[in-house]
Amino acid sequence: MIASETTAIASSTMASMTASVATDSAKVASFPALPPGEEIYDLMGSFSMSYPWLKLLGEILLWVISIYLIWWLYSWITAPIERKRNPIIQSPETQALRAIKRLKLSEIWEQRNIKSVCENVATILKNYCLDAYKLGIGAAATTDEFIPILIDGEVKNAILSPIKEMLEYCDEVRYTGTSDNRIEQEELVDKLEKLINTKEWRK
Repeated sequence: MIASETTAIASSTMASMTASVATDSAKVASFPALPPGEEIYDLMGSFSMSYPWLKLLGEILLWVISIYLIWWLYSWITAPIERKRNPIIQSPETQALRAIKRLKLSEIWEQRNIKSVCENVATILKNYCLDAYKLGIGAAATTDEFIPILIDGEVKNAILSPIKEMLEYCDEVRYTGTSDNRIEQEELVDKLEKLINTKEWRK
């Protein structure tokens, strides 16, 4: 008898559950339809998207610019400081007298190498004439070329005569290797200094 009652109760419970599910299904089915054009979210089908190439290129460009700025900053920090040096402008007289001073402090002066002294004296004289009076072409001019230039430049005879004597003596020493020591190196340089300190060479 107990089994019969249990079976009856189970049957009654199953029937009530079936009726409840049917009622819920009927309620769902009875909901009104959505208006045209409306969609239910999260029920859309999948669709393909293009790869974000523009965003990728922008990121690459940003990295390149950042690396360049870092490199430029590092180069600017580690670059040596360039000090601007104003050129020292010296008169032709000052340059010539400084050259004579260097000659007197050199080894060739101490060794009394008259040939080298003559070469320096001739170079200083010709460069001074070019810088101070625009006469000649500098040290490259030979005596045969230089003297006529001085004559054409209307150089005074008081200046021309000692120059000619000095250069002829220097050519004799330089090119023949002989010297009668008629002009010592001290006298030679003294004559050169007097010429440089003389103003107004022209007539």
